[in-house]
This record gives sequence, C-alpha cells and structure tokens, in this order.
Amino acid sequence: MLFGNQIFHALASSPISWTGRQSGGFSIVAFSLGGSIAVSFAAHCSYLINSVVLLAPGGLLRALPNGYGNPLYQFPHLVPTSYLRKLVAGILGIKVSADLWNTPIDGADIKKEVPLDAGAISQWQFEHHKGFVYSFIDTLVHGPLMNQHADWKKLCDIIRGSSVGASPMDQRSSLFESKILVIFGDKDGIVVGGEVSVDLLQMLGDPKHIDIGVVPGGHGFPIPSSNDVVEHICIFMNLT
Repeated sequence: MLFGNQIFHALASSPISWTGRQSGGFSIVAFSLGGSIAVSFAAHCSYLINSVVLLAPGGLLRALPNGYGNPLYQFPHLVPTSYLRKLVAGILGIKVSADLWNTPIDGADIKKEVPLDAGAISQWQFEHHKGFVYSFIDTLVHGPLMNQHADWKKLCDIIRGSSVGASPMDQRSSLFESKILVIFGDKDGIVVGGEVSVDLLQMLGDPKHIDIGVVPGGHGFPIPSSNDVVEHICIFMNLT
C-alpha cells in the first residue's frame, strides 16, 4: 500500500498526463526491490500500464545471500550501531572508515562532473547518511524480496491472457495477453537469473509471453551495462 501510494503521488504530481484515455497509459521499468514493487503495482493496476520491464527483480528469491538474513537485523536498536555498520558494509562490499557523519561536505566537490560510480555512491551514503544503515536493514527484514508469488502469479495470469480472476479492466488493459521483459546480470549472486526465469516460465506457461535478456555484470549491472540494457528495452518496446 505504501509503495503504491508513492507511485500514485509521483504520477499525480507530474505535469505530464500519465493516466487516462488521453495518455494511453505508461510503461514501467524497475530494478531490484523496485521490480517487486512494480510487479505488485502492475498486478493490481494493470489498466494503467502499457508494458513492464524488470531488471534483476526481487520477490521470487529462493534464498537470501549470505549475511542478508542475520537475526540481529530483527532487533537493530538493541545492537551497537558500530557493529551494524560493519555487518552492512560487509554485505555491500564497502569500507568502514572513520565516522564521517558530522564531517562538513565541500560544496565545490558536489559540483564536479565525474563518471557515475555506484560503489562510490554507496560509500558516500554509508559515511554521510545517518539513516542509511537502518534503512537498508529495514528493507532486508520488511521489504518484498521473497515470497511474493501471489502478486507475481496475478500479473503473469494477466500477461498470459487468463480470464480466471481477471477483472474486466484487466482484460481491457494493454498487459492482457502480452509479454514481459526481464533482464539479468550474468554474474548476479543476489537475483539468480537461472532460478527466477524458471519460476517465471512456470507461471506464464508459454515462453512467448516473456523476453529474457542477460547482460554482463553482477547485481549492479544496470550502470556498467547500461547500453546493453537500453538496447534490450528499445527492441522490446519497438523503439529501434
């Protein structure tokens, strides 16, 4: 409900008309946790959406990677912050440096144009954002990373054109009897493409309802393999 409301707020606050007959709907592209959120939204609001593209989507993980399911995350406020920082740093592969939360930030550095570095961004958030560690832990504990099969099945039923359980609005949507694009990183150890694609094919029943793309990289592949990702999306949406 929270994530759905946030999507609706984003749509409502935009000067562009995203919904209604005049707009013709919109396509949604989502990554990782956002993929699971997008699936839930599309499953319940299919009439708003033209197509769905998912990059290493969460929701169907068969198991959490090592370190993600630490029982201490259930009680983060009973654990010293310094120890939690070490645990989260180990998961993200970033360095635990001195506490820089109160270090002044040089405005001149912010204005410099530098290549996008996902690792450096995570490092900066870890060092300067006081809520980053707790937000990450809350996502692991409460986020829709696993066991979201009900929403995935509902969306897959719409995409494969099943009238069972589909509302009249679902059946009139662009997603009804269509296909979905899912892209995986070939070295992703978090969202394992070989596992998720098998589960999706079982739900869809026919490979004609899914396009699967595999690009170089681990879970953060959308940044280093952005050209490959865009190429897959352009082909899927007939933009070439």
